[in-house]
Order: sequence, then structure tokens, then C-alpha cells
Amino acid sequence: MGHEADQAVERNDSVDQPELFQTEPDLIALYSPVMGSGKSEVAKVLVEEYGFTLVKFAGCLKEMTRVFLGYIGFDPEEMVEGSLKEEPIPGWGELTPRRLMQTLGTEWGRNHIHQDLWIKVAHDQIKSLRSRGLPVVVDDMRFPNELGLIKQMGGDAIKVIRPDITLLDSRSHESEAGLHAYDFDFHLFNDGTLDQLRSKVRASMGY
Repeated sequence: MGHEADQAVERNDSVDQPELFQTEPDLIALYSPVMGSGKSEVAKVLVEEYGFTLVKFAGCLKEMTRVFLGYIGFDPEEMVEGSLKEEPIPGWGELTPRRLMQTLGTEWGRNHIHQDLWIKVAHDQIKSLRSRGLPVVVDDMRFPNELGLIKQMGGDAIKVIRPDITLLDSRSHESEAGLHAYDFDFHLFNDGTLDQLRSKVRASMGY
């Protein structure tokens, strides 16, 4: 069923983005199996124009990474969120901040501590924000248990599809393609410019 939905989107990629929501959503989670899909830009529109608050499943582990990088003498912000994320950490061989976060989140956190470690943290954040009437967008959903949490909490899961990037083109790690074959509530096709993507997000919201 998931693959059939993807094919339907591919056949209709030239049409205008339809309105997706009949009522105002208060929890949206974004997924793409490849880097550079536009998830962050979609989330940015929701935050800046629709009053959403951004929550990340990886938020806690990113803070842990910042502490580690600062402890060994580096300015962590550019390494965690900026242009140095893909560059090897000086003095640490080929280890990049992205790889550090991937292994901290997956191999250590999920595989050795608890499979639901990060979603337990995110669940409490989301619950607290929604209890205060604040809509939430999650832009780093990657695993089945994360998708399960979003559905359990009544949220909408959106797959962002960018046709000019494939899984083979993207840097591969378990955390990048964990939901590739799963079904999603909606698909958002990013096949143009950033301005066109922003327009599609606005059209999808319909308000």
C-alpha cells in the first residue's frame, strides 16, 4: 500500500498541491528516506507562519553531542546544526559530527539502552506543548516506533519526496531509511524550488 501511494504521487507531480487537512492539525511529523529532501524547510514554514513549535526526536542526543564537542574544545553549534556537520572532527580521524550523532542515537541509545529512549523524551515534550494549545511539528522522524508514537498521539505523518535524490545518492545509515516502505497519511512532493515547496506547504495547510 505504501509503494502504491508513492507511485500515485509520482504520476501526479505536475498538479498543484491539494489541501491536506480538513481541520487545523496540532501534531505533524515529517519523514524522508534521503538527506536534503526539504523536511527542515517544511518545518520552518510551519513554525514561522502557522505557530508550530519544533520538537526533535534527536533533540536530547544533540544536546549530549554539544556537551561532548564543547568538552573536547570545539564550538559545537556549527558542528551540530551548521556547515561542519559533515566534516571530520579534527584529531578524530574520519569521525564526523553527523556520524557521532547517528551512533549515539542508534547504536548506543536505541540498541544498548532502550529502543524507545528518545521517543519517551519527545513524548513528554509533545504532550506538554499540546496541553498548552501549542501545535507541534517533528522534522526528524526515522523509526517505526517514532511513527507509532505520532499515530498514537493522533498526529499526521507526512512523507516528503524529492525525486532527484535516491537512497543510493544519500549517505546511508540505519537512521536515514528506517520508514521507507511504511504507509503515511500524506505525501508532499518537493520537485521544484524552495519557494515552490513553501507554496505547496501553504496550499497543503489550506488556512
